[in-house]
Amino acid sequence: MKIEFEEWCEKNEEELSIMFAETGMDRELDFNVENELERCYQKYLETNEDNLNKLPPEGGQGGHY
Repeated sequence: MKIEFEEWCEKNEEELSIMFAETGMDRELDFNVENELERCYQKYLETNEDNLNKLPPEGGQGGHY
């Protein structure tokens, strides 16, 4: 299940701020936080979609090993 952009931003705000600071992205002259948030959200959507495609068929076993 995917979440909307605004909710995703709220849930990940602290982690993303830390990532931007640790990588130095937030100190670059051309850094645009809105663009980076959109890029990260798109990656989340792609990852989420990939994981949904890997779910076992209805009633199948899955997940825990």
